[in-house]
Amino acid sequence: MTVLRSAPLLALAALAALAALAALAEIGGAWLVWQAVREGRPWWWAGLGVHLQGAARPAVPQGLSMAKDDRPEGLDDVWDDWQDAVTMTPKQLEEWLETDESMSVGDTGGKGESTGHESGRRIVTILRTKKDDLTEDDVAHMRKVVGYVHRHRAQEPTEEDVKTSKWRYSLMNWGNDPLDD
Repeated sequence: MTVLRSAPLLALAALAALAALAALAEIGGAWLVWQAVREGRPWWWAGLGVHLQGAARPAVPQGLSMAKDDRPEGLDDVWDDWQDAVTMTPKQLEEWLETDESMSVGDTGGKGESTGHESGRRIVTILRTKKDDLTEDDVAHMRKVVGYVHRHRAQEPTEEDVKTSKWRYSLMNWGNDPLDD
């Protein structure tokens, strides 16, 4: 039982040791390049230095890196708008997508499933993905969702009951329930 409890600590210690070794390799590699270029050491010192610097990055598991540069381009720009546009939880959206009302709206383009319904399934996946694990394709879809929700919200019907309107149903397929405002 004690071994099981100490396993996370050992893993943390191992990751810390890897991070320290990676830092030393990075710094040592830079020093070797400096010595070759500025201090006249043999050229192979620079080669070794570059090799050490290149080896340092893969030594630390990707999940440890919180560097902003590792995120897909545009993620931080769209993130807040995405949070505002998608008001449904993954579970709510998943349940909604199973209803007849959800399937009754949207352009199918002859495919059988509407664009909004297909987008809703993708939104569920994105909502269940950690921010640091999102891809460029995810960010592009997030932008598409934000644009759709903003355009569609501007077309709110004035005459009909919003609660049972195709307008609301379509927005809900895209993760936005206008009654949640």
